[in-house]
Amino acid sequence: MKVRDRVAVVRRSDSVTPVDQAAAAAAAGARLLLIVNDGAGPLDAWADLAEGAPLPVASVGTDDGRDLLARFRHGGVTTLRVASHPYPVYLYDLLLRHDSSVPRDLTYRPGPDDLARIDVTDRDTRQGVAVDWRNDLSPDETWAVGTPLTQVRAQGSYTTWVTAGPDAVWIEAASLPDLTETGRARSYRLRSSSATTWFAPVQHPRLLGDSVLTLPPSRVGGFISLYGLPAYGDSGGHTGSVFDTGTTVKTALNQGDTLLAEGADQISARVEPGTLAYRLVQDTTRDLPDRPYSTRTHTEWDFRSGHANETALETLPLVQLDYAVVTDLSGKAGRRTELRVAPSHLADVTGSRFRSVTLEVSYDDGATWHRMHPAQGGGDGTRFRLDAPAKAKFVTLRATARDTADNAVSHTVVRAFGLK
Repeated sequence: MKVRDRVAVVRRSDSVTPVDQAAAAAAAGARLLLIVNDGAGPLDAWADLAEGAPLPVASVGTDDGRDLLARFRHGGVTTLRVASHPYPVYLYDLLLRHDSSVPRDLTYRPGPDDLARIDVTDRDTRQGVAVDWRNDLSPDETWAVGTPLTQVRAQGSYTTWVTAGPDAVWIEAASLPDLTETGRARSYRLRSSSATTWFAPVQHPRLLGDSVLTLPPSRVGGFISLYGLPAYGDSGGHTGSVFDTGTTVKTALNQGDTLLAEGADQISARVEPGTLAYRLVQDTTRDLPDRPYSTRTHTEWDFRSGHANETALETLPLVQLDYAVVTDLSGKAGRRTELRVAPSHLADVTGSRFRSVTLEVSYDDGATWHRMHPAQGGGDGTRFRLDAPAKAKFVTLRATARDTADNAVSHTVVRAFGLK
């Protein structure tokens, strides 16, 4: 059959995969492959095709496909107008939960009063494809169910509408080929609007205390354990992990001058029952193509811990830091710019206030340091004004925070972001 410069229409087949169908259509010179599904709705051909199919591939459902094939039987020329939208401008993640039994009618027609709007911006420092995905939590918040992965632009924006209300608890995430960022468990108010940004500098060690997908460093009875120390959280308050041989993570737990445990980012140590001061140290390196920022980090957490319940996890009081700086899509900021540093406690850690936040910057990868003076404090963190030298190319940060219980953190992030 001649399909050169035409649309090739095929039925979904158990014996011929979409990969082979696409290869045959491309070899015959087709401009587009249209797969008629024999199941419910259109076929997600992209789930079966490797990235970079040899031609555009689309699908129609059984009913539309039957009507289309009927038109072919009458002969003549059938014209299809095709509009391609490879990346969405909006998404829906909807949740309908029933307790005890499943009703006969499963129709769900949410209106604007039932949803929340989230304006999403992805700001990776290079163009490409990212993946948006979202988990909803079980009513007891002990397990999560994931939604299908949706490809989006790694540098782009879109709007997501989700089921709102206290019974719909979500964990959001976004992934790149070399990085996955995950947010905290949360619900959205009915009719609310919010915004979130993924991947933006400064990428730095960041933990979450309220996510079913990860456990925070904790104490159970006489043991302190780390279940992972994600090292590349972004400016949106997300935790970020890199699974690549181009990265290294080294972690050590100390009590005074005594080394209790060391390893990558999962360690455990038996500790004394009394309340003592501890120090957790993490060093990371990242040497990956086209990743010029956060090439090394050094973090020290000082905290106090005493005997804990033998049957429940007690989150360690590890202070977290978040950063906010305006950069372009390549991760470069103006030479005279403002940087915000905001300390916080993990979920379930209460009872102390922050009493100090400091910042030093370096323009030569940490060889020399400049103490910064806060420009403004407030509920959204402490603001510092940077004035970089004309020849500087990167900004290295060293920030600290301490609370009234003497829990403290010190972050060093080498090449945290670039300069225009």
